[in-house]
Amino acid sequence: MPGLLDQVEGEILQVSADGAYDSHGCPAAIAERDARATIPSRDGAVPWGDEHPRNAILQEIEAKGLDGWKNDSGYPRRSIAENRMYRLKQLGDSLYS
Repeated sequence: MPGLLDQVEGEILQVSADGAYDSHGCPAAIAERDARATIPSRDGAVPWGDEHPRNAILQEIEAKGLDGWKNDSGYPRRSIAENRMYRLKQLGDSLYS
């Protein structure tokens, strides 16, 4: 993910990704861009050291529950965007204009 973020010029407000991006470097790279990470933690996740950006996500999930966190963070928009890209890819070569 750090390489993907480097390709984006300008300000990034939020980065939403699925749980596969719940790795040590992703939330840190997002925080370096002063953006909000919306990446759900994996089952059994534990805090990572002092002040790691992922810890805030874990605290919010613990306080609100996973569904409450998703709704408050805007995480469902990721699913909508992912679904839209899937539909566009399904058009394939049949889209000529």
